[in-house]
Amino acid sequence: MNNVPDDLACVVCSSNDFQQRGKSTTSMHSSQMTNPLHEDFLRRCVSIRVVVSDVDGTLTDGGMYYSAQGEAMKRFSAHDGMGVTLLQRSGIEVVLMTSDKTGISKARARKLGINRVLEDIGDKKTAINALAESLQVPLSAIAYIGDDVNDEAPLKLCGVSACPNDAVPLVQEWSQYICKSKGGHGAFREFAEMLLAVQVKSQNFTEQTM
Repeated sequence: MNNVPDDLACVVCSSNDFQQRGKSTTSMHSSQMTNPLHEDFLRRCVSIRVVVSDVDGTLTDGGMYYSAQGEAMKRFSAHDGMGVTLLQRSGIEVVLMTSDKTGISKARARKLGINRVLEDIGDKKTAINALAESLQVPLSAIAYIGDDVNDEAPLKLCGVSACPNDAVPLVQEWSQYICKSKGGHGAFREFAEMLLAVQVKSQNFTEQTM
């Protein structure tokens, strides 16, 4: 899409304020999306075909429940699960990428109909490049959401990057979009709805100008 309609930036919120966070000139909270400087970010959102999510601290609250036998449970949000479903219904594939290897992520993925789960990932840079090649999509068509320093490579390489509100400070600096919600408490759903809102608005604008 070559042009962004004047009202496209109002999809997410009505605020006209933009405030820099730390050293980053691109990171923004969901209430800081309407500044014209961020037309590039909106264009990036329109191009997204795949959303990759970290698991611990992003789809969960970061808590891990242990029994005497080891890690037994993690808490996921049903609201985030619906965010996955909304993306899938719109033709956007959702992929999970995690360093965890307990099988819990795969169990959650089966429940949500997620076909690709990348577990036991120690090198997320290699993994995200391999995923793009496997799906035959450019990195610019992939969005990534994560919360900790091991997410650095995909956050910097993908077309759109995001993090929960309680992500570590460095990740907030690396992310283009900082959710209002915390990990495991609706951050993924918020990010999904933002992407879809921008894409729907863009599609409507395109149809009106044809």
